[in-house]
Amino acid sequence: MLAAGWQLGREFDRSRELRADVNRSYEARSQVQSVFSLIQDAETGQRGYLVTGDPAFLAPYRAALARYPGRLATLRELLAEDPEQLPRAETLARGGDAKLVEMERVLRPAMAGDLASARSMVAEGSGLRLMDSLRVTVDALVQGEAEALQARVAEEQARSAAAGRAILSLLVLLGAAIFLSALLFIRHVQGRRGLQNRLEVVAARQQAILDSTTDAIITLNRSGSIESINLAGERMFGWSADQLARRDLATLLQLDGQDERPFARRLLGDDGEGEVGAAREMTGRRQDGSTFPVEASFSAMRLPGESRIVAMVRDISERRRVAKLK
Repeated sequence: MLAAGWQLGREFDRSRELRADVNRSYEARSQVQSVFSLIQDAETGQRGYLVTGDPAFLAPYRAALARYPGRLATLRELLAEDPEQLPRAETLARGGDAKLVEMERVLRPAMAGDLASARSMVAEGSGLRLMDSLRVTVDALVQGEAEALQARVAEEQARSAAAGRAILSLLVLLGAAIFLSALLFIRHVQGRRGLQNRLEVVAARQQAILDSTTDAIITLNRSGSIESINLAGERMFGWSADQLARRDLATLLQLDGQDERPFARRLLGDDGEGEVGAAREMTGRRQDGSTFPVEASFSAMRLPGESRIVAMVRDISERRRVAKLK
């Protein structure tokens, strides 16, 4: 996406540059025609004065002379960075200057009252030859601008076509990446769902095993808080699992209050292992406050990054009664 965006940005920049080149080219051609038109206007005024002797015809001549330097300077500025067109512009400037000097030379005797000499100088044809040379230079400038602009447009079209193919390729790659990402995501979701289903089946199987046993199975954290209890434990102590959540084990079993060691060490020993499965007789306490003898064994359950204590509690009231009868 970044590559496609960068390529599109470059295309916008090139389009702006091309528009600027087009505007500059049309402006240059317009200035060329304007410079030549001013020379023609000056010549028209000169010839009108020579034919009629009326000074009013010198007004367009003088106006053209006044505007000519500015237009010529603008043309030079437009073509300053064009190594092919700038020499032609200089040729136009030299030819225009020569034509204006020639017109001034012809006007000088006419304005002194010698119209015949002035007309004779016109008949020599030097002014005509200068105008023909100017027309050739103007045509060369206009044609050069047209050809340069045409080449620039063709180059930009070829570059735009290549950029379009590059952007299309990037979009195809992006679409393929999105498709593959979606496919991988779907497979990941399906895999997680399958794993979750398997875990749920295993959990349900384990829960069924735990609920089918007659002994209470209690899971504790290392501080002695109850985290879970099976169905047999609920029946044995008269508490529901929700009621016992986060309660201390002392709620169900009478513990030695004189031992100041941490809870896990009291149950599992100082090494944290104890006698795995070793049973000890203790006193259980039901929810109604009644007590009964139990046999409990504690063992550590190692989990990633933590550990738990599992307590197996068996009601030995009947065994005590039978022993007493014996």
